[in-house]
Amino acid sequence: MKFSEMPYERPDMSTLKEQFAALTERLQNAPDYAAARAAFLEEQVLNKHVDTLFTLASVRHTIDTRDKFYDEEMEFANSAMPQIQQWQDSWTAAMLAKLSARHSRPISWRNCSRKTS
Repeated sequence: MKFSEMPYERPDMSTLKEQFAALTERLQNAPDYAAARAAFLEEQVLNKHVDTLFTLASVRHTIDTRDKFYDEEMEFANSAMPQIQQWQDSWTAAMLAKLSARHSRPISWRNCSRKTS
C-alpha cells in the first residue's frame, strides 16, 4: 500500500478511553498467563493503531503545512496525547501490579530500568 493510500481517520477519544479501560480491566482480572498475554497483545495493537494515525497526520501536515485539515488534526493530536498517555500509564501500572503479584518484591520502573556504564 502506498503512503498516499493509507486511510486516516481522527481517533474517537471516548472509544479509545473505553478500549484502554476494558483492556486494563481484562489484564487486572486475567486468571492466567494466556489471558494476560492476550490483553497485552491487544493493547499493543491499539497503541500501534493510534500511533499510526497520529504519524500519518503529522507527515501529511509536514508535506503541506497549508492543508487546514491536517493542521487541525495536529492540533487535535497535540491536545489528545496527554489524555491518551494517562490511559497508557494506567495500563502500565496495572501490568506492573500484575507482575508484582507474581514476584516476591514489587516491580516498579526503578526496578526495570537498565543500568548504563
